[in-house]
Amino acid sequence: MESTWFKIQAKAPPGATKDRFRIMEQNLLADRFRLSAHFEKREVAAYEMLAMKGGPKFLSAAKQASSTEIRGLTVGFGQGGTAVLMGDAVPMDQLSSFLSFFLDLPVIDATGLAGSYGFQLSFGARLVALGRRPAPIDALRDQLGLILERTKTVMDVLVIDHVEKKPTPQ
Repeated sequence: MESTWFKIQAKAPPGATKDRFRIMEQNLLADRFRLSAHFEKREVAAYEMLAMKGGPKFLSAAKQASSTEIRGLTVGFGQGGTAVLMGDAVPMDQLSSFLSFFLDLPVIDATGLAGSYGFQLSFGARLVALGRRPAPIDALRDQLGLILERTKTVMDVLVIDHVEKKPTPQ
């Protein structure tokens, strides 16, 4: 998986929903690569995202004065490989899920914070690529008042049963 790349071009029909598009992607992979897979529950290492004593260092979206209509997560990259994650009306479970892409383990929201929040988080994403300490950990603590603690949890894991190395022709 790490040494072979494929470029897949496909068009979704007009009006396809996100859920329908996901099913079409799965069907394409099953047809072209003879992919078969299933989910099973396994105990895995993970990070639990918790609010520090004294609470988080950001406001709920309801208490924020927002001048934009953009809602959700936006990520940008600055000079030197710095990632800037901006959240506007983002629930904590969405933040924890997104952070999993930058870390070596999945992140589970255990903050107990309901609702949606606005925040900005800057960290050195380049360090993650170099195999150094996961960069968002210190930034989360210092900038947002959130900590990540290692834990074990049971979660659904995708298990590949079969996949062909070469796709079938179109």
